[in-house]
Amino acid sequence: MTTGEARDLFAQAYPARFTEVARNVALPPSECLQAAGSGIGIGAGSLSNSGTEDTGASPNDSGAQALPDFASLDGFSETPCPGNVSVDPIFVQGQPDIRVLACFKGADNRYSECGKAPARAYCLKFGLPDVACFGDIKLVGKAATVDAYCETGECPAFGFVVCK
Repeated sequence: MTTGEARDLFAQAYPARFTEVARNVALPPSECLQAAGSGIGIGAGSLSNSGTEDTGASPNDSGAQALPDFASLDGFSETPCPGNVSVDPIFVQGQPDIRVLACFKGADNRYSECGKAPARAYCLKFGLPDVACFGDIKLVGKAATVDAYCETGECPAFGFVVCK
């Protein structure tokens, strides 16, 4: 088994632990990958089985959902900062139509924790311990992260993520 396959299996078995580590910004980057054991992250290749469609429906069923002002979020940058830059990052290797969702999904099945935490989850996915910056948020047809999948055509996705 490769490291990537082990990470895929870990994320499928423990998606909540993976997102918990991605959300824990107080954890020093050098320790982040060790926080949930040696299998943290998900390697390139597959979407977690925990991903479900996120319709983004609002309480009044209009289909619209308010998104945060990404420019005001910690880690947002107009242009890529120094580091390992991924432009128009994809969530599932080999499926360029599934971009990286810029928000996690909250308990009420609505977008929450947009910005730094899902960008950090993307970095962890490829074995890099932290995010340096993110930006150029775009609405795309399909996007995913460990705990959410969106195919509404209005999915907020990262235009770039810089890992460190």
